[in-house]
Amino acid sequence: MKTRFLFTLLLINLAFIPAIAGTGNGTATVPLNLDHNRIIIRVGVYLPNGTIKQVNAWVDNGTPDLSITEHLAKELKLMPANNKGTIKPPGKIQIGGMPIVIKNLKQPIEIVKGPTVGSGLEADINLPSAVLCNYDVVIDYPGRQFTIGSPGSVQFAGKAVKGFFNPQNHLIQIPGKVEGQRFNLALDAGTPVTFMSADLTSKWSKIHPSWPLARGAIGIANLWGLDDEPDWQLLRVNKMEYGGLTFSDMIVVSFPADRLAYFQKRAGIATAGLMGAASMLNYRIGIDYTHGTIYFQRVSKPVEVDMSLVGLTLRPEADGRYSILGVSSYNGKLSAPGVLKGDILLKVNNKIVSGLTMGKAWSLLHGNPGTSYTLTVQREGKQFTVNAVAHRFLCNHPS
Repeated sequence: MKTRFLFTLLLINLAFIPAIAGTGNGTATVPLNLDHNRIIIRVGVYLPNGTIKQVNAWVDNGTPDLSITEHLAKELKLMPANNKGTIKPPGKIQIGGMPIVIKNLKQPIEIVKGPTVGSGLEADINLPSAVLCNYDVVIDYPGRQFTIGSPGSVQFAGKAVKGFFNPQNHLIQIPGKVEGQRFNLALDAGTPVTFMSADLTSKWSKIHPSWPLARGAIGIANLWGLDDEPDWQLLRVNKMEYGGLTFSDMIVVSFPADRLAYFQKRAGIATAGLMGAASMLNYRIGIDYTHGTIYFQRVSKPVEVDMSLVGLTLRPEADGRYSILGVSSYNGKLSAPGVLKGDILLKVNNKIVSGLTMGKAWSLLHGNPGTSYTLTVQREGKQFTVNAVAHRFLCNHPS
Protein backbone atom coordinates (compact mmCIF):
# COMPACT_ATOMS: atom_id res chain seq x y z
CA MET A 1 0.00 0.00 0.00
CA LYS A 2 1.14 3.58 -0.48
CA THR A 3 3.78 4.68 2.01
CA ARG A 4 3.04 8.00 3.68
CA PHE A 5 4.41 10.35 6.26
CA LEU A 6 2.40 13.26 7.62
CA PHE A 7 3.21 16.89 8.13
CA THR A 8 0.58 19.14 9.68
CA LEU A 9 -0.03 21.76 7.00
CA LEU A 10 -2.99 24.09 7.14
CA LEU A 11 -3.42 24.55 3.39
CA ILE A 12 -1.71 23.92 0.13
CA ASN A 13 -0.36 26.57 -2.23
CA LEU A 14 -1.74 25.25 -5.48
CA ALA A 15 -3.43 26.66 -8.56
CA PHE A 16 -4.85 24.66 -11.43
CA ILE A 17 -5.20 25.89 -15.01
CA PRO A 18 -8.11 24.78 -17.15
CA ALA A 19 -8.13 21.43 -18.93
CA ILE A 20 -10.92 22.82 -21.12
CA ALA A 21 -12.86 26.05 -20.96
CA GLY A 22 -15.36 26.45 -18.15
CA THR A 23 -18.99 26.01 -19.06
CA GLY A 24 -20.02 29.32 -17.56
CA ASN A 25 -22.35 30.14 -14.68
CA GLY A 26 -19.67 29.24 -12.12
CA THR A 27 -18.94 25.75 -13.41
CA ALA A 28 -16.10 23.97 -15.18
CA THR A 29 -16.07 20.66 -17.00
CA VAL A 30 -12.90 18.69 -17.69
CA PRO A 31 -12.23 15.32 -19.33
CA LEU A 32 -11.64 12.37 -17.03
CA ASN A 33 -9.56 9.29 -17.62
CA LEU A 34 -10.79 6.10 -15.98
CA ASP A 35 -7.80 3.99 -14.93
CA HIS A 36 -8.66 0.84 -12.96
CA ASN A 37 -12.01 2.62 -12.39
CA ARG A 38 -10.23 5.50 -10.65
CA ILE A 39 -10.95 9.01 -11.90
CA ILE A 40 -7.90 10.91 -13.12
CA ILE A 41 -8.10 14.47 -14.43
CA ARG A 42 -5.34 16.59 -15.94
CA VAL A 43 -4.63 19.83 -14.10
CA GLY A 44 -1.91 22.44 -13.91
CA VAL A 45 -0.20 23.87 -10.84
CA TYR A 46 1.55 27.21 -10.59
CA LEU A 47 5.16 26.85 -9.53
CA PRO A 48 6.84 29.50 -7.31
CA ASN A 49 8.58 31.01 -10.37
CA GLY A 50 5.22 31.64 -12.01
CA THR A 51 5.42 28.85 -14.57
CA ILE A 52 2.77 26.18 -14.88
CA LYS A 53 3.29 22.45 -14.42
CA GLN A 54 0.82 19.90 -15.76
CA VAL A 55 0.05 17.09 -13.30
CA ASN A 56 -2.58 14.41 -12.80
CA ALA A 57 -5.14 14.60 -10.00
CA TRP A 58 -7.10 11.67 -8.59
CA VAL A 59 -10.73 12.52 -7.77
CA ASP A 60 -11.55 10.62 -4.57
CA ASN A 61 -14.69 11.64 -2.69
CA GLY A 62 -14.26 8.58 -0.46
CA THR A 63 -11.55 10.15 1.69
CA PRO A 64 -11.35 13.52 3.48
CA ASP A 65 -7.54 13.57 3.32
CA LEU A 66 -5.75 15.84 0.87
CA SER A 67 -2.59 14.13 -0.44
CA ILE A 68 0.34 15.32 -2.51
CA THR A 69 3.55 13.62 -3.55
CA GLU A 70 6.69 14.68 -1.75
CA HIS A 71 8.49 15.62 -4.94
CA LEU A 72 5.68 17.99 -6.00
CA ALA A 73 5.43 19.44 -2.48
CA LYS A 74 9.15 20.25 -2.61
CA GLU A 75 8.84 21.70 -6.11
CA LEU A 76 6.04 23.95 -4.88
CA LYS A 77 8.12 24.80 -1.78
CA LEU A 78 5.35 23.66 0.55
CA MET A 79 7.59 21.76 2.93
CA PRO A 80 9.40 23.69 5.68
CA ALA A 81 13.16 23.24 5.68
CA ASN A 82 13.05 21.26 8.93
CA ASN A 83 9.97 19.28 7.89
CA LYS A 84 8.05 20.83 10.75
CA GLY A 85 5.59 23.68 11.14
CA THR A 86 2.67 24.91 9.09
CA ILE A 87 1.91 26.88 5.96
CA LYS A 88 -0.49 29.83 5.75
CA PRO A 89 -3.43 29.38 3.41
CA PRO A 90 -3.21 30.98 -0.03
CA GLY A 91 -7.01 30.89 -0.13
CA LYS A 92 -7.81 29.28 -3.48
CA ILE A 93 -6.95 26.84 -6.26
CA GLN A 94 -8.27 26.57 -9.80
CA ILE A 95 -9.83 23.70 -11.77
CA GLY A 96 -10.87 23.99 -15.38
CA GLY A 97 -10.51 27.76 -15.28
CA MET A 98 -12.71 28.05 -12.20
CA PRO A 99 -11.26 29.44 -8.94
CA ILE A 100 -11.84 27.07 -6.03
CA VAL A 101 -11.57 28.24 -2.43
CA ILE A 102 -10.06 25.74 0.00
CA LYS A 103 -11.34 26.27 3.49
CA ASN A 104 -12.03 24.57 6.79
CA LEU A 105 -9.69 21.64 6.24
CA LYS A 106 -9.85 19.51 9.37
CA GLN A 107 -7.24 16.94 8.41
CA PRO A 108 -3.49 17.39 7.99
CA ILE A 109 -2.24 17.17 4.42
CA GLU A 110 -0.60 13.85 3.59
CA ILE A 111 2.82 14.13 1.99
CA VAL A 112 3.40 10.88 0.11
CA LYS A 113 6.86 9.48 -0.50
CA GLY A 114 7.14 7.91 -3.92
CA PRO A 115 6.10 8.91 -7.43
CA THR A 116 2.33 8.93 -6.90
CA VAL A 117 -0.35 9.49 -4.27
CA GLY A 118 -1.63 5.95 -4.80
CA SER A 119 0.19 2.75 -5.75
CA GLY A 120 -0.42 1.86 -9.38
CA LEU A 121 -1.76 5.33 -10.20
CA GLU A 122 -0.34 8.28 -12.14
CA ALA A 123 -1.32 11.21 -9.92
CA ASP A 124 0.60 13.83 -7.94
CA ILE A 125 -2.38 15.00 -5.91
CA ASN A 126 -5.89 13.91 -4.99
CA LEU A 127 -9.14 15.86 -4.74
CA PRO A 128 -10.86 14.58 -1.58
CA SER A 129 -14.24 15.23 0.01
CA ALA A 130 -12.69 18.06 2.05
CA VAL A 131 -12.14 20.00 -1.19
CA LEU A 132 -15.20 18.83 -3.13
CA CYS A 133 -17.68 19.47 -0.32
CA ASN A 134 -17.96 23.20 -1.00
CA TYR A 135 -19.16 22.66 -4.56
CA ASP A 136 -21.61 20.91 -6.83
CA VAL A 137 -19.99 17.87 -8.42
CA VAL A 138 -20.97 15.68 -11.37
CA ILE A 139 -19.13 12.50 -12.36
CA ASP A 140 -20.23 11.48 -15.85
CA TYR A 141 -18.85 7.97 -16.27
CA PRO A 142 -20.21 7.23 -19.77
CA GLY A 143 -19.31 10.69 -21.03
CA ARG A 144 -15.90 10.62 -19.33
CA GLN A 145 -16.34 14.12 -17.90
CA PHE A 146 -15.97 15.70 -14.48
CA THR A 147 -17.86 18.87 -13.60
CA ILE A 148 -17.41 21.12 -10.58
CA GLY A 149 -19.43 24.25 -9.86
CA SER A 150 -20.29 26.74 -7.19
CA PRO A 151 -23.30 25.70 -5.08
CA GLY A 152 -26.51 26.04 -7.06
CA SER A 153 -24.77 26.43 -10.42
CA VAL A 154 -25.20 22.84 -11.65
CA GLN A 155 -28.52 21.65 -13.05
CA PHE A 156 -28.71 18.14 -11.61
CA ALA A 157 -30.70 15.42 -13.35
CA GLY A 158 -31.84 11.93 -12.47
CA LYS A 159 -33.26 10.32 -9.34
CA ALA A 160 -32.67 12.44 -6.24
CA VAL A 161 -31.57 10.45 -3.19
CA LYS A 162 -31.12 11.86 0.29
CA GLY A 163 -27.96 10.58 1.93
CA PHE A 164 -26.17 11.00 5.23
CA PHE A 165 -23.32 13.46 4.77
CA ASN A 166 -20.95 13.32 7.73
CA PRO A 167 -20.50 16.96 8.75
CA GLN A 168 -17.01 16.23 10.05
CA ASN A 169 -15.48 14.79 6.88
CA HIS A 170 -18.25 15.00 4.21
CA LEU A 171 -18.24 11.26 3.50
CA ILE A 172 -21.57 10.03 2.10
CA GLN A 173 -23.73 7.10 3.19
CA ILE A 174 -26.76 5.90 1.20
CA PRO A 175 -29.32 3.28 2.31
CA GLY A 176 -29.19 -0.08 0.57
CA LYS A 177 -30.90 -3.46 0.75
CA VAL A 178 -30.13 -7.06 -0.22
CA GLU A 179 -32.40 -10.01 0.54
CA GLY A 180 -34.63 -7.77 2.66
CA GLN A 181 -31.72 -6.73 4.89
CA ARG A 182 -31.19 -3.00 5.14
CA PHE A 183 -27.87 -1.26 5.64
CA ASN A 184 -25.94 1.89 4.78
CA LEU A 185 -23.25 1.90 2.13
CA ALA A 186 -20.79 4.69 1.37
CA LEU A 187 -20.73 6.32 -2.06
CA ASP A 188 -17.05 6.04 -2.98
CA ALA A 189 -16.06 6.96 -6.53
CA GLY A 190 -12.41 6.65 -5.53
CA THR A 191 -12.61 2.87 -5.06
CA PRO A 192 -12.79 0.63 -8.15
CA VAL A 193 -15.20 -2.01 -6.81
CA THR A 194 -17.86 -2.49 -4.12
CA PHE A 195 -16.85 -3.72 -0.65
CA MET A 196 -19.32 -5.28 1.78
CA SER A 197 -19.21 -6.69 5.28
CA ALA A 198 -17.78 -10.21 5.27
CA ASP A 199 -20.61 -11.26 7.59
CA LEU A 200 -23.18 -10.23 4.99
CA THR A 201 -21.42 -11.74 1.99
CA SER A 202 -20.91 -15.00 3.87
CA LYS A 203 -24.58 -15.08 4.79
CA TRP A 204 -25.70 -14.38 1.21
CA SER A 205 -23.41 -17.00 -0.30
CA LYS A 206 -24.88 -19.65 2.04
CA ILE A 207 -28.44 -18.64 1.19
CA HIS A 208 -27.60 -18.56 -2.53
CA PRO A 209 -24.99 -21.21 -3.28
CA SER A 210 -25.49 -20.53 -7.00
CA TRP A 211 -24.03 -17.04 -6.66
CA PRO A 212 -20.48 -17.32 -8.07
CA LEU A 213 -17.59 -17.11 -5.61
CA ALA A 214 -13.85 -16.64 -6.07
CA ARG A 215 -10.89 -16.24 -3.78
CA GLY A 216 -8.19 -13.65 -4.33
CA ALA A 217 -8.25 -9.99 -5.34
CA ILE A 218 -8.07 -10.35 -9.12
CA GLY A 219 -8.92 -7.87 -11.84
CA ILE A 220 -10.82 -4.84 -10.64
CA ALA A 221 -10.79 -6.21 -7.06
CA ASN A 222 -6.98 -5.93 -6.95
CA LEU A 223 -6.99 -2.73 -4.92
CA TRP A 224 -3.47 -1.68 -3.85
CA GLY A 225 -1.62 -4.97 -3.42
CA LEU A 226 -2.28 -5.28 0.31
CA ASP A 227 -0.84 -8.28 2.09
CA ASP A 228 -4.22 -9.95 2.62
CA GLU A 229 -5.62 -9.40 -0.87
CA PRO A 230 -4.93 -13.02 -1.95
CA ASP A 231 -7.36 -14.12 0.79
CA TRP A 232 -10.21 -11.77 -0.13
CA GLN A 233 -13.49 -13.42 -1.08
CA LEU A 234 -15.30 -12.17 -4.20
CA LEU A 235 -19.02 -12.70 -4.68
CA ARG A 236 -21.33 -11.85 -7.57
CA VAL A 237 -24.51 -10.48 -5.98
CA ASN A 238 -27.61 -11.00 -8.09
CA LYS A 239 -29.42 -7.82 -7.08
CA MET A 240 -28.98 -4.89 -4.70
CA GLU A 241 -31.10 -1.86 -3.98
CA TYR A 242 -29.13 1.33 -3.43
CA GLY A 243 -30.79 4.66 -2.98
CA GLY A 244 -33.99 3.14 -4.31
CA LEU A 245 -32.35 2.01 -7.56
CA THR A 246 -31.68 -1.59 -8.48
CA PHE A 247 -28.18 -2.77 -9.37
CA SER A 248 -27.71 -6.28 -10.78
CA ASP A 249 -24.85 -8.76 -11.14
CA MET A 250 -22.56 -6.80 -8.87
CA ILE A 251 -19.01 -7.86 -8.04
CA VAL A 252 -18.65 -7.51 -4.27
CA VAL A 253 -15.49 -7.94 -2.19
CA SER A 254 -15.76 -9.12 1.41
CA PHE A 255 -14.60 -6.31 3.70
CA PRO A 256 -12.12 -7.55 6.33
CA ALA A 257 -13.51 -6.83 9.81
CA ASP A 258 -10.68 -4.51 10.89
CA ARG A 259 -11.00 -2.31 7.82
CA LEU A 260 -14.78 -2.24 8.06
CA ALA A 261 -14.47 -1.01 11.65
CA TYR A 262 -12.16 1.78 10.48
CA PHE A 263 -14.53 2.87 7.71
CA GLN A 264 -17.52 2.71 10.04
CA LYS A 265 -15.78 5.02 12.47
CA ARG A 266 -15.15 7.51 9.68
CA ALA A 267 -18.71 7.19 8.38
CA GLY A 268 -20.21 8.44 11.63
CA ILE A 269 -23.10 5.98 11.41
CA ALA A 270 -23.47 2.22 11.00
CA THR A 271 -22.28 1.11 7.57
CA ALA A 272 -21.83 -2.19 5.76
CA GLY A 273 -19.12 -1.01 3.39
CA LEU A 274 -18.88 1.11 0.28
CA MET A 275 -20.30 1.29 -3.23
CA GLY A 276 -17.41 1.43 -5.70
CA ALA A 277 -17.20 2.68 -9.25
CA ALA A 278 -17.64 -0.68 -11.02
CA SER A 279 -21.36 -0.69 -10.27
CA MET A 280 -21.93 2.89 -11.43
CA LEU A 281 -20.17 3.03 -14.80
CA ASN A 282 -23.44 3.53 -16.71
CA TYR A 283 -24.51 6.46 -14.52
CA ARG A 284 -23.98 10.17 -14.30
CA ILE A 285 -23.59 10.84 -10.56
CA GLY A 286 -24.40 14.30 -9.21
CA ILE A 287 -23.43 15.29 -5.67
CA ASP A 288 -25.19 18.28 -4.12
CA TYR A 289 -23.18 18.73 -0.93
CA THR A 290 -25.16 21.82 0.07
CA HIS A 291 -28.48 19.97 0.27
CA GLY A 292 -27.21 16.50 1.14
CA THR A 293 -28.58 14.98 -2.06
CA ILE A 294 -27.14 12.58 -4.64
CA TYR A 295 -28.53 12.30 -8.18
CA PHE A 296 -28.35 9.07 -10.16
CA GLN A 297 -28.97 9.49 -13.89
CA ARG A 298 -28.72 6.29 -15.90
CA VAL A 299 -27.44 7.22 -19.33
CA SER A 300 -26.40 3.88 -20.83
CA LYS A 301 -26.89 0.16 -20.46
CA PRO A 302 -25.25 -1.54 -17.45
CA VAL A 303 -21.54 -2.13 -17.96
CA GLU A 304 -20.57 -5.75 -17.30
CA VAL A 305 -17.51 -6.13 -15.10
CA ASP A 306 -15.07 -8.16 -17.19
CA MET A 307 -13.68 -10.99 -15.05
CA SER A 308 -12.23 -12.99 -17.95
CA LEU A 309 -8.56 -12.85 -17.03
CA VAL A 310 -5.45 -14.52 -15.68
CA GLY A 311 -6.03 -15.00 -11.96
CA LEU A 312 -3.12 -13.17 -10.37
CA THR A 313 -3.06 -10.77 -7.42
CA LEU A 314 -0.49 -8.04 -8.07
CA ARG A 315 1.34 -5.49 -5.97
CA PRO A 316 2.71 -2.31 -7.57
CA GLU A 317 6.11 -1.68 -6.01
CA ALA A 318 7.77 1.69 -5.42
CA ASP A 319 10.23 1.07 -8.28
CA GLY A 320 7.38 0.56 -10.78
CA ARG A 321 7.64 -3.23 -10.93
CA TYR A 322 4.76 -5.58 -10.13
CA SER A 323 5.26 -8.41 -7.68
CA ILE A 324 2.88 -11.35 -7.49
CA LEU A 325 1.07 -11.79 -4.18
CA GLY A 326 -1.03 -14.80 -5.09
CA VAL A 327 -2.47 -17.04 -7.78
CA SER A 328 -6.19 -17.82 -7.84
CA SER A 329 -7.56 -21.27 -8.59
CA TYR A 330 -10.16 -22.07 -11.22
CA ASN A 331 -12.06 -25.37 -11.00
CA GLY A 332 -9.51 -26.53 -8.44
CA LYS A 333 -6.44 -25.76 -10.56
CA LEU A 334 -4.06 -22.81 -10.33
CA SER A 335 -4.70 -20.36 -13.14
CA ALA A 336 -0.96 -19.69 -13.57
CA PRO A 337 0.94 -22.90 -12.69
CA GLY A 338 4.60 -22.38 -11.83
CA VAL A 339 4.15 -18.86 -10.46
CA LEU A 340 4.88 -18.32 -6.77
CA LYS A 341 4.21 -15.57 -4.27
CA GLY A 342 7.05 -13.05 -4.41
CA ASP A 343 7.80 -13.53 -8.11
CA ILE A 344 8.14 -10.39 -10.21
CA LEU A 345 5.93 -10.12 -13.29
CA LEU A 346 8.17 -8.59 -15.96
CA LYS A 347 6.26 -9.13 -19.21
CA VAL A 348 2.96 -10.38 -20.57
CA ASN A 349 3.36 -11.67 -24.15
CA ASN A 350 6.61 -9.67 -24.40
CA LYS A 351 4.90 -6.45 -23.28
CA ILE A 352 6.75 -4.83 -20.38
CA VAL A 353 4.66 -4.46 -17.23
CA SER A 354 7.01 -2.33 -15.13
CA GLY A 355 6.04 1.34 -15.01
CA LEU A 356 2.43 0.77 -16.04
CA THR A 357 -0.53 1.90 -13.99
CA MET A 358 -2.62 -0.80 -12.35
CA GLY A 359 -5.31 -0.37 -15.00
CA LYS A 360 -2.85 -0.73 -17.88
CA ALA A 361 -1.14 -3.71 -16.28
CA TRP A 362 -4.47 -5.48 -15.87
CA SER A 363 -5.44 -4.71 -19.46
CA LEU A 364 -2.62 -7.06 -20.49
CA LEU A 365 -4.10 -9.90 -18.41
CA HIS A 366 -7.70 -9.64 -19.64
CA GLY A 367 -8.84 -11.81 -22.51
CA ASN A 368 -11.40 -14.26 -23.77
CA PRO A 369 -11.61 -17.51 -21.79
CA GLY A 370 -9.04 -19.97 -23.06
CA THR A 371 -6.66 -17.27 -24.31
CA SER A 372 -3.06 -18.31 -23.62
CA TYR A 373 -0.48 -15.88 -22.26
CA THR A 374 3.28 -16.11 -21.91
CA LEU A 375 4.35 -14.57 -18.61
CA THR A 376 7.97 -13.55 -18.12
CA VAL A 377 8.70 -13.88 -14.42
CA GLN A 378 11.72 -13.15 -12.25
CA ARG A 379 12.57 -15.14 -9.14
CA GLU A 380 15.72 -14.63 -7.09
CA GLY A 381 17.33 -12.73 -9.96
CA LYS A 382 16.58 -15.37 -12.61
CA GLN A 383 14.07 -14.94 -15.42
CA PHE A 384 11.88 -17.65 -16.87
CA THR A 385 8.57 -17.95 -18.72
CA VAL A 386 5.35 -19.73 -17.82
CA ASN A 387 2.14 -20.25 -19.73
CA ALA A 388 -1.14 -19.05 -18.22
CA VAL A 389 -4.70 -19.16 -19.50
CA ALA A 390 -7.51 -16.64 -19.01
CA HIS A 391 -10.61 -17.96 -17.26
CA ARG A 392 -14.06 -16.46 -16.78
CA PHE A 393 -14.19 -15.94 -13.03
CA LEU A 394 -17.42 -15.17 -11.15
CA CYS A 395 -19.68 -16.28 -13.96
CA ASN A 396 -22.90 -18.24 -13.62
CA HIS A 397 -22.00 -20.17 -16.76
CA PRO A 398 -18.20 -20.37 -16.84
CA SER A 399 -16.42 -21.32 -20.03
